Amino acid sequence: MTRVQARLLVTVRAHTPVRHAVIDILDTDIRTVATTVATTGAPHAVTLPGAGFYLAQARLTTGTVVRAPFRTGDPGNCVLLDARSDEEHHAGPSGSERPAVGLTWWGTADGQWTPVDGTVAMHEGITDAFASPDDGILALQVDTPERPARTTLLPPRAHAVIRATRARDWRVELPETMALALLTFLNRGDVANARAVASRMRTTRTAGTSLLDDLALAYLRLRTDLSPDPAYLRQLRDLYPWSSDAALLHGWHAGSVAGDRSTAQTALVTALELGPPVLRLGLRMLYDGLHILGLDTRPRAAQLRELLRCAGPGPLTSFAGTAASALWPTHTSAPTLSPRSRLSPASDETPSLQPIEPTTWRMDLGQCLTRLNRAGFQNSRHRSAGEGVVRTLAWLDPDDGDTSSLTVVATPAPISGGLLGAAPTLALHVSAQDHRLATMDRHGRAVFHRVPHRPWLSLTVLPPAPSPDETPVPALASRALSAHGGNDILQNVTGPDQEVELTISATDSRGRYIVDLTVRTTTEAPRIVPLSYHTLSGERRHLLVACRYRALTRSATASALCTNVDPHVGWTLRSPVVASDLSSWSVDIISDSVAAAANKISRDAWAAAGAACGDEGIRRLIDDGLTG
Repeated sequence: MTRVQARLLVTVRAHTPVRHAVIDILDTDIRTVATTVATTGAPHAVTLPGAGFYLAQARLTTGTVVRAPFRTGDPGNCVLLDARSDEEHHAGPSGSERPAVGLTWWGTADGQWTPVDGTVAMHEGITDAFASPDDGILALQVDTPERPARTTLLPPRAHAVIRATRARDWRVELPETMALALLTFLNRGDVANARAVASRMRTTRTAGTSLLDDLALAYLRLRTDLSPDPAYLRQLRDLYPWSSDAALLHGWHAGSVAGDRSTAQTALVTALELGPPVLRLGLRMLYDGLHILGLDTRPRAAQLRELLRCAGPGPLTSFAGTAASALWPTHTSAPTLSPRSRLSPASDETPSLQPIEPTTWRMDLGQCLTRLNRAGFQNSRHRSAGEGVVRTLAWLDPDDGDTSSLTVVATPAPISGGLLGAAPTLALHVSAQDHRLATMDRHGRAVFHRVPHRPWLSLTVLPPAPSPDETPVPALASRALSAHGGNDILQNVTGPDQEVELTISATDSRGRYIVDLTVRTTTEAPRIVPLSYHTLSGERRHLLVACRYRALTRSATASALCTNVDPHVGWTLRSPVVASDLSSWSVDIISDSVAAAANKISRDAWAAAGAACGDEGIRRLIDDGLTG
């Protein structure tokens, strides 16, 4: 049987830390024929044993499971696994219901835990926080009125995401790297999916580049392998002599596998003196190891037991209490929070401003972006800049390989108080062949995905849309659009009124791109989505993509092939129209659009549009194009 490829796309809510899903593909005999780890928001190719019907089942680290049946054989099809409606735990309280929050970063200096400076960016229900300096084990203390303080331990160079929950509380998370996905699955007892992520990690990582990566693989090996390699654990101790996790893993192996009680005692006592492990798994393992070896009578072991009693959920060590009282060595006095540390979601650090002219705001934003680009990110993963009325914070979150996701947040937000009327589009020029676009949403946040680790040529703000009824792609949601050549995959964006989701993928041929459009509507009547782009010769070309809602899958993904595309000029997208509006388009545009339909869903939608348009000439034109 000839093997075939299928494309899968897992979508999650905007701005969530969830970034990975383990996908199992089952055949009609309910046998798993393929397992893959996909990054959310980007199409992912998987090889199947042959053509036919399959079921895709995606499991996220949140515990959410999403399934979608599909059939191979339609070129351009992208199987959609939509997890946005099921992620309830990420939705927090809104408006005035959100509690105020105070943040304090702690770091170690000369053997003592002391407050350190930090940088924050706030938007609706979410805070991004960074510690400076960005080396060594960190602790983030969150203070909420009328609630006990909570502290979370974090690895070096941490980017903490503080998220409002439905319980009028705040939860500290990390953006989900593969290591964190592995640890989350392992913490939930899902060993099979943890191993799937580990298998992918071993092909993309280098030892010593990330504490969390190395710890994740070490915890999995020690807890699931019958004979884990002690050399790996010794190397871990040498790389991170200040890590309690590294010491306890070495000691646990010595005691439980090698039977070396003396080495185990020495290593576990060292781990206890270094402080609580960063990972919640280690918190339990350290206490259990001390108890087995009869060392749990030490004073700090009692403190460790108290941390376990008030530990929070998730893979990171978090507990009720302040860093000053719960961590060791303890600081002599509690810090006085500076105004910069004390934050409230109802307000922003920037003072209230008078109405700002859009041209002034855009000019200031452009100057901020220029300063960020010149500063670079060589010595830190986050940078801030201010110019006039605008302040920006930008940061990098490492991906699985030699790339990072770049996030830019501007204050004030572009849509606050009707400031600009339309969100600005940012342009990142990585190289002569790599030109990317991203929008700022109404919170002033824009994201570029999978940016190579190299100096950029420029980071600027683009002019507004060509006309009031059009929106530059991807100025529709905070996702990135990479428009460089090669066999690259471009990010998906959401269209007007959340009705259209667009994914653009490059092909091996210069200027040829596949456009996947998903329409979410409550009617099975076909929708026509107008899309415009520029050709390599400078001509502006219009393309209509026919989509159709299907009750079985609650969505439909139609594909079209765009040719002769100039990737350095922005695309534009209009709101979907009904079939009867086809009469307002020229015969040439309709004919070219029907010929560009690249999968069965799109061709079926065109046939339905022809039958519903009410114009016999257009119906014949569409039928001829589909049979030609």
